[in-house]
Amino acid sequence: MLLLCVCVVLWNVVTVVSDQRSLSFIQHSSSFLIAPESVVKCRNQPWCTSVFCATSCLADLSCRSISVKVTGSDECLHHNVTSSDPSASVTVHSEWVTYDKAVAQDCTELGNQGWTTNSGVYSVYPFSASSTPVSVFCQLDSGHWWTVIEKRADDTLTFSRPLAEFIQGFGSPNSSHWLGLDVIHAMTSSATYELRAKVEADDGNTYYARYSGFSVDSSAADYALRYTDFIEGTAGDALSSFRNARFAGNDHVDGCSGCRSGWWVYAHNGCCYDNPNSVMDGAAAWSSFDDLFLVHFELMVRQTRN
Repeated sequence: MLLLCVCVVLWNVVTVVSDQRSLSFIQHSSSFLIAPESVVKCRNQPWCTSVFCATSCLADLSCRSISVKVTGSDECLHHNVTSSDPSASVTVHSEWVTYDKAVAQDCTELGNQGWTTNSGVYSVYPFSASSTPVSVFCQLDSGHWWTVIEKRADDTLTFSRPLAEFIQGFGSPNSSHWLGLDVIHAMTSSATYELRAKVEADDGNTYYARYSGFSVDSSAADYALRYTDFIEGTAGDALSSFRNARFAGNDHVDGCSGCRSGWWVYAHNGCCYDNPNSVMDGAAAWSSFDDLFLVHFELMVRQTRN
């Protein structure tokens, strides 16, 4: 095990610029960190720069901070903790500078910090800065950075699952997936969010719907769907039937026909009918459509204010 150290002498927020990207870090000058796990990413190479060290840390979910040697030979180190972690110990070292990786709870914050320039999978910290990171797909759309909380590209990944799996989340953020009710709740309970639904129908067209004040309630409230208003959208308002309703999986008994897939139950009777997560064989539906069914479906959220 390689033991290195990060310590704080001077704190300030700095940016490392690479290909028009400004990466936010908290700088700890003249510092060296002893971490439970540290990895030498490069040494004595012309490309072993602070920019390389930062961008490679961004791509590594386990990287929480970096150390860059500023005198003598070039060297870059990745650490699995930040300098404030209780498992880290610190000391002064004039040849090194350490940077704590900026922590964001969602893709909106990543975009604001300059971490994202292309849509793709990134790590965020919706529970707390010291929690285990969560992999999410960040989508740049309409000039805003959105966190994708659901994507259904086809029926390859089934959404006919019990509630426990919807709480945990499943699938891959690179393709079809459900982010997880606990993650969505943690994220949307800490700020004000807008929800955007992207609906591709079997008529070959793509439709949208936007909602303000979106959130998912806690487990104590059965992960109820909350939102303030339907803003606008060519898909129409299909969520009004589920407003303030609880979430259910296919293990839910409703007194009607039972749930074929996980979604919020109808608020007026607590029943499960065909919904966007039903099988895509003429059953998956956006209820504001009369005769159209879904062939692709996405839900994404973005912060509108703290």
